[in-house]
Amino acid sequence: MLTIAEEIFLLACHDPGGNYIGKEKTYRAQIAMGAIFELVFQEGLLVDVQDYVRNMDLNEIFNQMKNKPDFPIRVYDERPTGDRALDIVLRSIGKRRDQNAKQWARHLGADDSFIKAVEENLIMKKALKRVRKRRLGIFTYTSLEGHRMYMEAEMRMRIASVASKSKSPDDRSIAILSILHNTDLARMIFQDGHKEIYYVIRDFLNSRGGFENVMWLVQTNFDITKFHTFKLSDIR
Repeated sequence: MLTIAEEIFLLACHDPGGNYIGKEKTYRAQIAMGAIFELVFQEGLLVDVQDYVRNMDLNEIFNQMKNKPDFPIRVYDERPTGDRALDIVLRSIGKRRDQNAKQWARHLGADDSFIKAVEENLIMKKALKRVRKRRLGIFTYTSLEGHRMYMEAEMRMRIASVASKSKSPDDRSIAILSILHNTDLARMIFQDGHKEIYYVIRDFLNSRGGFENVMWLVQTNFDITKFHTFKLSDIR
């Protein structure tokens, strides 16, 4: 199974026809955000809502909810996952509680060792292979081409069907859509780009009663707060 970071890497790496376009270099922060989401799903990271609001009164909490919340994240389970890229994220965050998900995504996206680890994972899982090519018969370059293309095709089909509302949304697809919704990559992958995705994520969030760690991250990536009914009891 591919991680969310690996799936975003593939989406950025190839166009829908499977041709190498090299946009994984452009979307490094989004790939890193995918790793953060993955660790929240695996309960290695937490969105630190409780600690953040502990000393606020109810009016302050409500105002914070009404604005776009960017809560700090922290390590919940520091045990290695066995995934080199995810373990780089855990080690980087460590015992710090002073940065939110977007800040960490920018920091990790700039870390060449993290991006390289995601790439190596995909090669090890046989989703990608490195191919040396020549341009104009003189210049050589490395292309990351699909290996077992069915893996990428199935992933694209799953996410596209959620974006088009032909399939019920799942947490992992919603995570990817929230990360990519307002990027050129989304407009290249999905018909109607971020417009349709906006309503898919809005409806998904509104269908949830209360707040979960993953939903806080979706909200951080997607300005959707005005559609929420706030339940203060859920965070008190």
